[in-house]
Amino acid sequence: MPVPGPGDPAEPSADRAEPSADPDGRLFDRLRDQAGDGRTDGPRRQVTRRLKKALTDEENALLDRVCRGRRLPAPIEALPDAPARREVLVEAAAPLGPTAAVLVADRLADPLGARVEAALTAASDPDDAARKLRAVYREWRDERVTAAMRAVPEPSSPRAETRRR
Repeated sequence: MPVPGPGDPAEPSADRAEPSADPDGRLFDRLRDQAGDGRTDGPRRQVTRRLKKALTDEENALLDRVCRGRRLPAPIEALPDAPARREVLVEAAAPLGPTAAVLVADRLADPLGARVEAALTAASDPDDAARKLRAVYREWRDERVTAAMRAVPEPSSPRAETRRR
């Protein structure tokens, strides 16, 4: 198949430049305004990623402990320390502020510990435990983190205050 040359009609030329889709250069501003204030969206997204990462790290460590041996360990042997889990989640949510970080950690840490313990107790072997644990952590990352973040009140934005006046 021949490659179009500079004189071929298939090759766009410099004198036939396409009109700009954003003639006034304000497209980025409009999109940012539609998506919300970047100062409030950025930290919330960052915290969501940090919480999911913390849960993934905990899941991987737990799966390593469960799948390492031939027998299924007792839940007390395999479960991470509850205060340590809570502290990791508070640290991950720290950009929201201390009160909001504790709120998010409270909504995630204790219920997760109960579900993980139930999954380990109900498992018949290490493979079954791994399947159950992956399902629990997937639910927490996909649904529970989002719900916990929704429970955190939105900070008031300076733009919103300006619009009300």
